[in-house]
Amino acid sequence: MEASRGFFLSSVAAAVAAGAMPAGAQTLEPVSVGILRVITDAPLFIAQSKGYFHDAGLNVTLTRFNSAAFMIAPMGTGQLDVGAGAPTAGLYNAVARGIDVKIVANKAIDSRGYGFDKVIVRKALIDSGKYKKPADLKGMNFGQPAKGSTVCVQAAEFLETGGLDFMTDVKLVFIGFPDQVAAMQNGAIDATVAPEPWPTIMENKGVGKVVATDAQFYPNEEVADILYSSVFIKQRPEVAQKFMVAYVRALRYYYEALQGGHFTGKNADELVTILAKGLELSPDLLHQVTPNDVNPDGKVNVQSLEHDYATFTKFGYIIKPVQATSLVDMKFVDAAVKQLGPYKTGS
Repeated sequence: MEASRGFFLSSVAAAVAAGAMPAGAQTLEPVSVGILRVITDAPLFIAQSKGYFHDAGLNVTLTRFNSAAFMIAPMGTGQLDVGAGAPTAGLYNAVARGIDVKIVANKAIDSRGYGFDKVIVRKALIDSGKYKKPADLKGMNFGQPAKGSTVCVQAAEFLETGGLDFMTDVKLVFIGFPDQVAAMQNGAIDATVAPEPWPTIMENKGVGKVVATDAQFYPNEEVADILYSSVFIKQRPEVAQKFMVAYVRALRYYYEALQGGHFTGKNADELVTILAKGLELSPDLLHQVTPNDVNPDGKVNVQSLEHDYATFTKFGYIIKPVQATSLVDMKFVDAAVKQLGPYKTGS
């Protein structure tokens, strides 16, 4: 294993070095990336806007997908090189069906006071006194974007704090995050766990109220990741390495914009401008939200993946067992960190 790792690092050393130099007149390598156009895509918008991809000799195309689930098939055939999504039950089921993709770097975690997935309860229930504590949600309608998502695990963990079972003590209503705002307003759902900016939007509209954040009851969950197609890994490893160097540079830029649970750190105003354009959201709203945290060295929280996989299995969302850790391949991010150096605050 160590010999293989050493061979990999030496074989991409030149590519990593090239990735740190201006592209100049060199031919740019095309890389196709699937995004959801959500806040956790920030490092990708940064790398594009700040020229990090171009510096690495890459011509990166960011393509929006309605769901990360729709990225898996084109990644399996090599039509899509990189995917930006969550480690859901659907991902594990796709791998069990023979689609070869790898989790290669962290994209979002909920730590350091950055609980960007939040539990929202319908404001009318709080105002009437019908909701005072998690146990009060028994028998109520609980919104979920799909079966086997990372917020499914968060919902289960939150309900457990009130002695409730996710599968039996609430009525699951499957509805996408954008539609949950209206559903909360008309009473179709009583509570949900949703990522920013939806909690802030619901509070601003007066239809829901945040009662907890995921970082409070499930800190350090691996909420979103960068995925590589096996075709990308095997056929274009040097390009895959250049991409990772640019990505880690952007990850660190994003990390330094975080302070006090908001975008108020170094370069925060520029980051908000980049995000506002990429997400088509107002800068004012982005300054209100709680952003996600990231690992500035891109390391994946494997323990969290294993925990979530066990939860998906418990709920019957896994169709065929796979080893959660078998999806993780951090050699690209390890090589990028070796080139750039481990992250140091303010570096």
